[in-house]
Amino acid sequence: MKKMIIFTLYLLSVLTCFMAVPVQAAEPTPVFVREIAEATDRHIISQSFLNGIDNYQRPISRGEFALLSTNAVAAFYGFPSASASFYESYFTHHTDATGQPYDLHQYHDWPDGRGVGEVWNYILRYEYRPFSDVLSNSEVDTQIRAAQLMGLIRGRKNGGYDPDSWISREEAAVMLARIIHLYGPQMENRQPTFYSDAKKIGEWATLYVNIASNAGIMNGKADGGFHPQDLYTIEQSIVTFNRMFDLLQNALEPLCGFDISVDQAYSNVLPAFLYYKERLGPFAIVCTEEGDPMHPEDRILLFAKISEKGGVIYASTGYFVPENFCWNTEAQRLYFQDASSNKAFYLDAATMEVVSSV
Repeated sequence: MKKMIIFTLYLLSVLTCFMAVPVQAAEPTPVFVREIAEATDRHIISQSFLNGIDNYQRPISRGEFALLSTNAVAAFYGFPSASASFYESYFTHHTDATGQPYDLHQYHDWPDGRGVGEVWNYILRYEYRPFSDVLSNSEVDTQIRAAQLMGLIRGRKNGGYDPDSWISREEAAVMLARIIHLYGPQMENRQPTFYSDAKKIGEWATLYVNIASNAGIMNGKADGGFHPQDLYTIEQSIVTFNRMFDLLQNALEPLCGFDISVDQAYSNVLPAFLYYKERLGPFAIVCTEEGDPMHPEDRILLFAKISEKGGVIYASTGYFVPENFCWNTEAQRLYFQDASSNKAFYLDAATMEVVSSV
């Protein structure tokens, strides 16, 4: 009897250990793998968002959908993420949902008469509070508030955003159609779409379902129904934003003039430290030296890919004097050499990585 009790306790302990082992993160459904990889390459999904995915097939929350929205819009304009530099450029050069410029002083009190660096990021993190349940200074809450100020999301009637609740398919259609209206209104098609369960779609959502469906970014299911109350999943959301990227890229108006974008990125660079600057189709590549000339160990070569839409993505490598730059259009690579060692390198403009070509 005693042996039986000991064995039972042992068995329970083993089972408990197995139950405590976390389930491996689910892989995307095979049909979505290519588009999710493409969305990652396009920076529609941030690395922190990817790291947080525990199951691609689970419903997406309202908070997660807001994060995807702001990151996707940042990617539309050529930024690597919805970060401080994106907020500064966006809220300086874009208009609000009503078509009016953002008035800085409407949101910022300028404490003690002093300004702050990256003022729009400061506002979103510490001053702007449109939702009663999104109040922290975290990166996530900051990004949710940015989505609201951009007009991508709206709150509940009780004044909150309800970031942890799941999103239904008709709710997703509303948010997606709103993005099309903001960034590609000429792409709107409000013609009725015909689903077998059209009567189940809420009146408040019908127009938006039409816009999202006609744009080809959100379709019905195999049985001919839209299934408006079904929950929208993480992988479906990522794929939808990837398709929206294709839809809006040509329709999107730049945040500002191309020369303004370049000047914003390198307005303080001395000519002696500017090694390369060339416009290459829809973007420019700039190579410059960064750091204190008196401390060579701290100096780097900094490359920037500046989109004609207004965004910039950086890459860096150890310091040396580059020369003999040569752009390869087919490979999307900028080849160059180290003047002292004659070693060859290239910048991969697609991934923004500096690679030794030896």
